[in-house]
Amino acid sequence: MNKIVTFLLLIVFGSCTLPEQDITRNEPLEVLTELLEVNYNSAKLGVVIGFSRTGYAVDVGICWSETPNPTIDDHLAPISGGSRPHVTSTLSGLNEHTTYYARAYASNIGGFTYGNEIRFETKNFNQSLPCTPTKNTIVFNLSEIELKNIVASTNHTYYGDYAVYGSAMSASFRVEFSAPPVSGVYETDKSGSLLANECAVNGTFGFFGTLYIADNDQKVYVKKLGGDKYEINFCNLHFTSGSTTYEFDTDGNLSTE
Repeated sequence: MNKIVTFLLLIVFGSCTLPEQDITRNEPLEVLTELLEVNYNSAKLGVVIGFSRTGYAVDVGICWSETPNPTIDDHLAPISGGSRPHVTSTLSGLNEHTTYYARAYASNIGGFTYGNEIRFETKNFNQSLPCTPTKNTIVFNLSEIELKNIVASTNHTYYGDYAVYGSAMSASFRVEFSAPPVSGVYETDKSGSLLANECAVNGTFGFFGTLYIADNDQKVYVKKLGGDKYEINFCNLHFTSGSTTYEFDTDGNLSTE
């Protein structure tokens, strides 16, 4: 009789361990990619993470490229606070009128998972200018200066890491960025520490090569034409110099095409 009772107890108590084994089994996360908003140089995407018995997501983000099936080896936008079931991220620095592919990813102890792929196309950058500057010119001391040798590169920089540059007999002129720009409206900043949506506009003019810098918070219009080709316009920018009291307002254009 005692042997029968002991056998039955082993069956009952042994079965209690089955739910625990079921809970701790590896189970990948379910990930959904959402397209929320598209602009000419950015896109806002959402990530929905399904319930998993193996715990919250440890690593969450969005990867994207200009070809299908993007991976984390392409462009990557990690998302902090990814343990929440619904998070968003804005992909910035995109080219206008371009097709992109994006998908979310998430991982935990159950493994690594990609979400569904989203295809979207950024909008055209159509910005009406408040002026019509002549191509590759700037006005200084009431005279229109024609700029030549227009280049876009990491050379010719004072403030940023990338510049569109032009020169003339008695002048040189540059618009500088923290990285190769995309189409959009940038604001001038002469602090020397440029953010993604800022630029520094400066030039040397006259026989002594006096340096003039555009004041802060003025607008510069950038149109990326492909590769290192750009058209940059500005209207009524105000320039000052630390070595002279002369200051001026000017319209201008720099075009690498």
